[in-house]
Amino acid sequence: MAAAAGATSEICGVLIGQRTPQVVVHAIVRGHNLHARPQQHFLLDAQTLLRADAQARAAGDEIVGFYHSHPNGSALPSPHDRRDAWPGYVYLIVAVERGAPRYVCAWICRPDGVFQPEPIRP
Repeated sequence: MAAAAGATSEICGVLIGQRTPQVVVHAIVRGHNLHARPQQHFLLDAQTLLRADAQARAAGDEIVGFYHSHPNGSALPSPHDRRDAWPGYVYLIVAVERGAPRYVCAWICRPDGVFQPEPIRP
């Protein structure tokens, strides 16, 4: 899994799919973390966002959210995550422990900025 590849730095990317009304993810696009402190935060590169948008539109989908890892952390949104989140989007967070993905949680950022758990279904 990509999260293990970035065991000491946060990995990040884009979730593509549809809202029907629940979020259904059809594809992911791995991004590049441009943050100055990638061990603690992520900053998705604009090129990945543009590429994901084009891929989504071509498939009749849309960008529904983002994913990133928390090396040696929890799968809960950090204060940084909460500050930078876009309302209405899903945030999939992978907790990585000792170089291996351990927990995955999905959250949706409500319009009031509160993160609400989002069920993950196969």
